[in-house]
Amino acid sequence: MKAAAIQALVRFRRDEGGGIIILVLLLFIIMVVISGTAVDMMRFETARTVNQATLDRAVLAAASRTQTLDPEEVVIDYFVKAGLEPPPRQNIDVENEYIGDGLDANGNLVGGELVARRVSVHNRVAVPTFFMDFWGFSDVDRLATGAGSEARERVQNVEISLVLDNSGSMRGRRLRNLKDAAAEFFDTVIDVNQLNDMIANNETEGVVSVSIIPYHHTVLAPESLLSRLDTQGDLIAIPEAQRRPYPGALEQFPTELRYADPSRLDVPRCIRFGDGRNGTTDQFNTTAIFPLPRDPFTDPPATPLRRLGHFDAGHYDWGRSEPPMRNRECNRARLTPSTSASSGRVPIMVLETDPRRLTDHVELLVASQRTAIENGVKWGAALLDPALRPLIHDMIDDNELPSIVRNRPNDFDEAETMKVLVVM
Repeated sequence: MKAAAIQALVRFRRDEGGGIIILVLLLFIIMVVISGTAVDMMRFETARTVNQATLDRAVLAAASRTQTLDPEEVVIDYFVKAGLEPPPRQNIDVENEYIGDGLDANGNLVGGELVARRVSVHNRVAVPTFFMDFWGFSDVDRLATGAGSEARERVQNVEISLVLDNSGSMRGRRLRNLKDAAAEFFDTVIDVNQLNDMIANNETEGVVSVSIIPYHHTVLAPESLLSRLDTQGDLIAIPEAQRRPYPGALEQFPTELRYADPSRLDVPRCIRFGDGRNGTTDQFNTTAIFPLPRDPFTDPPATPLRRLGHFDAGHYDWGRSEPPMRNRECNRARLTPSTSASSGRVPIMVLETDPRRLTDHVELLVASQRTAIENGVKWGAALLDPALRPLIHDMIDDNELPSIVRNRPNDFDEAETMKVLVVM
């Protein structure tokens, strides 16, 4: 019996039948653990994605300026409707911006027009694990992460004054680079599709407008602006001591220009801004251009702006028989593409919204003569100053500007408006 038992044990030891089962069981356990870990990760990622998507939708809806509900309640309601635990109220941050906020007649704080709202929400996602704790790590009983989302809505009006140098120092590649940069700038800041929708709906909010102010040794202003400013005063006579003893030299600025036909070429279209000397008003101490047209019944008299008298841009052969000042610098511009210096007299373009027209206007620039950057910057700042708004409205009423730029230039402290002065 003993020998038979020993032989049976030997045979059992040598027998390899069923050994694969043990390996399969071990592999199965490993696969279950790995698969379970993957299931836990997928459950967590699904919960995180659903939470983030709900969070994004909630803040977008809450930040809308047109919805009248409490933004916090909007965020919480989105989570409740989605079957999720809403974030704590202390994790919901709401900021509103108003125009015209202040105190009412009873001393109570009241808000004006809502122009901007920011909603920021932070939340935490935690998902219990089913399989990951199999490894024996007690800190893997749940997977958790933070989540956050923020939305802003603002009606953003953008007003830009682009002051461009087309003096002689810009000849060659410099002016070409300026034109290319300006064209790229217009295409970047103006969304044509959005602009077309605004024009179709007669909207005036959210518009990007650009004024172009070319300057070389003066700035040529359009008569549409000058005729609405107080620029019709008599032009001053040239003191005898300053007259140049050359044949044909001017003895005085012609006073009949006060009532001249604006379509005539001999009407000067440049402003000589006072600098505070010789009894003039310091026009460079303010962004606005004064005096504006006055009400004769209520406003006191003011010294009119002076139109800069004509001067010849670079022709000094006074002994020839041609009429003097045949290249009058402040004449009406000839807005046709040309390589001649005389066609470099390109006037100001006021509050334009079409990038194609802006680009075409810049393409007219020809580098010539000297520089007057102070006049260019003065006009650029003036076209951002709300003091000019009545003139803009008058131009709109006379169909000289599109209605989409009404109410511009906006007030400096208007929260929804960005004003930019670019000098190139």
